[in-house]
Amino acid sequence: MSTTANNHQHERDEPLAERDALMMAYVDDELAPEARMRFEAMMAGDPDLAAEVADHRAMLDLGRAAVALEPTERELRRFWSRFHNRAEWRLGWSLFLAGLAVLAGFCVYEICIAERFPLLVKAAALCTIAGAAILLASVFRQRRIQARLDRYRGIVR
Repeated sequence: MSTTANNHQHERDEPLAERDALMMAYVDDELAPEARMRFEAMMAGDPDLAAEVADHRAMLDLGRAAVALEPTERELRRFWSRFHNRAEWRLGWSLFLAGLAVLAGFCVYEICIAERFPLLVKAAALCTIAGAAILLASVFRQRRIQARLDRYRGIVR
């Protein structure tokens, strides 16, 4: 047998012994009355089993008492204030803008070589694409300048 096959064999959980299955059903109060009485008789004769049942009950109580912790308001504000600086956003915007630039270039090329469009439609489409590119570049330039000069940078509002 190969090493990989041996590793997969050892990763499997062993099936529960009948004693363990009964103990879990007892703690979860899932046993029928007759089975419950038999299991309680087993516990009376086996102190180790009674100790295990007590441990399982304690773990069950801890699990039921545990509450999911919610982030504080401060942690949420800090997360969202830094959200735009995360690598995923930069990568996403870079890919989006690169794809948009490729599509715009393709549109310009297709509009220029298309013979079925009149010259006026070609000029209007090219002006629209050029105007959108200029406005987009202007917005990014202004945001970069504003971010550098923002005196409240780093302050959580």
